[in-house]
Amino acid sequence: MESEVDLDETLKKMQVIGTVPHLYPALLELNTLSSLSTLFSHENPDIVVDIINLVHELLDSEEVTDEHKLVARALQDAAIIESIMSRLKTWDESQAEEKEAVNQTLKVVENLLEIAPDWAPSIFHKTNLHTFLFNRIANREADDNRLYASEILAMLLQSTENATMVTSDECDKLLETIAVYRKSDNKAASLEEEEMLQNLFDSLCCLLQIRDHKKWFDRAEGIQLMLRILKTKEKTNKAAVFKVLSFALQDAPPLCDTFVDALGLKTLFALFQKKSKKSKKKNREEESEETNQDEHVISIIVSLLRDTSDKLKSRVFKKFSENDFEKIERLVEMHTEYLLRVQAAQRRFNLKVQVENQVEEDEEDEYMELLSEGLFTLQLIDLVILYLCAEGREEESEETNQDEHVISIIVSLLRDTSDKLKSRVFKKFSENDFEKIERLVEMHTEYLLRVQAAQRRFNLKVQVENQVEEDEEDEYMELLSEGLFTLQLIDLVILYLCAEGREEESEE
Repeated sequence: MESEVDLDETLKKMQVIGTVPHLYPALLELNTLSSLSTLFSHENPDIVVDIINLVHELLDSEEVTDEHKLVARALQDAAIIESIMSRLKTWDESQAEEKEAVNQTLKVVENLLEIAPDWAPSIFHKTNLHTFLFNRIANREADDNRLYASEILAMLLQSTENATMVTSDECDKLLETIAVYRKSDNKAASLEEEEMLQNLFDSLCCLLQIRDHKKWFDRAEGIQLMLRILKTKEKTNKAAVFKVLSFALQDAPPLCDTFVDALGLKTLFALFQKKSKKSKKKNREEESEETNQDEHVISIIVSLLRDTSDKLKSRVFKKFSENDFEKIERLVEMHTEYLLRVQAAQRRFNLKVQVENQVEEDEEDEYMELLSEGLFTLQLIDLVILYLCAEGREEESEETNQDEHVISIIVSLLRDTSDKLKSRVFKKFSENDFEKIERLVEMHTEYLLRVQAAQRRFNLKVQVENQVEEDEEDEYMELLSEGLFTLQLIDLVILYLCAEGREEESEE
């Protein structure tokens, strides 16, 4: 080229090649990309901008073709992608053209992720793109490039390998950027900034799937920050925060303890109790948002019931017995609501299969349809109910064991105490208008009903499973678990009392 002007014009004209991908092989045969790679050291930044624009045009397409994959690989081999990324930190975004160069570079990254998603780790770290992205979102000046950087970051962190390689300092930058919005007067000033904030929350969720990042989140007081954000009046932030908390608490006992200690239960169950507004005009998007929020709230509750330490777990269970068990009622209400939705979706899918005369149902399509209507949320609700039932059974078992020991002691006293002192034991049962006799009869009735119910359940199980012979040992163990031995001890106490009464009557 005779001048930079000619070179600039030529590079601009070459952008038209992006509209004819079938010419890409010819472009590669001419070794054009190798020539382009040498121009990145050009002292005129406009030339470098032209190259970035050309690369974007080559990769940009509504439909990825083999030609796009071919040229992407050639760009990677010629180190052009790496050269483009290395220039990111040199651009001065106060200059309009250089700001546009940053925007075009981010578009190139998005193009590459669409063409070759498996390149994400190499793009993210080998080119130091991650350093630029975290620094860029930390810059509080709201503009298109900051929004775009947050979007690219959220896309790249979906790769577990990328998320694992993020440093604690970079995690801190992300959390500090989100922390700006912890106060009501610092809410997102525009739809673009609101979208950027959602991208940052999504990035945080990706990071919190990594165990080491969960530890960082606890040290950085991330739980406390999320709870502070929940106290603002921003509805969109609340939905995103509950999503973050559901990711953070999953399989993380220390974080569950931190959540309870930070008084998160009050905030959590306030939203859990809040019923959705009944509206016939509610669209699918609103329904989907409500389902997602319910899913995250219930997921948090499951994590707390499962992973909170024994010392704090009682506080979680206690929430369900407050205010006449209103949260149990809400849980049953949600179970009914989601069960009906899933059943309706199942009927619609079956009808669709019949109408389209499909010989075999597509199980994956069916499953995705049910998931969209809240199947996973329903499963989580069932899990909460199971945890609550198990806790109830455990408390009931403890009560049964305690009753068993108390009655056993009474039997021993009635049977083995010396005649000189035994009268004092019997006398206790006649005090206060025989209230202890009444309590004994009450316990007898309670345990008799429990054992009879267990007997019926066992007989029904035998019938359902078509067992020819009953397993006497299984039956006996089932009845023992429901208090058979305690019932037998109560009967023994009653017999001793009756015998003592007959003896006194005989003497009279």
